[in-house]
Amino acid sequence: MFNRHLKLATTNRNDLNSFELSGDGSISIITNVYMKKIIYGLFLLLVVVSGLVFANREFKHETPQKSTPNPLSAAERQSELTKWEATPDGINYKNWVASPEGKKVLADAAK
Repeated sequence: MFNRHLKLATTNRNDLNSFELSGDGSISIITNVYMKKIIYGLFLLLVVVSGLVFANREFKHETPQKSTPNPLSAAERQSELTKWEATPDGINYKNWVASPEGKKVLADAAK
């Protein structure tokens, strides 16, 4: 009686394995091959698409078309300073330099 139950248990186990993909070695090998092909294909597609995106992007570090201005000479700088002193900001600056607060700040900066 014990052998009969053991035989039924093994038969049932084999019957279940025939329906499972993990129990059949040939089916799992075939699915693994197709899965590898699918993964490699997706990876190749990712590489190609990212290469195209990278090739078509615009470069933000292009050379500027405006050249940097040359520094002003001493005479030009002096003429610009006199023009600025005539503006309201220049007048306020002169008044601040003449005030006691401005003299104190300039004296502390000279130390």
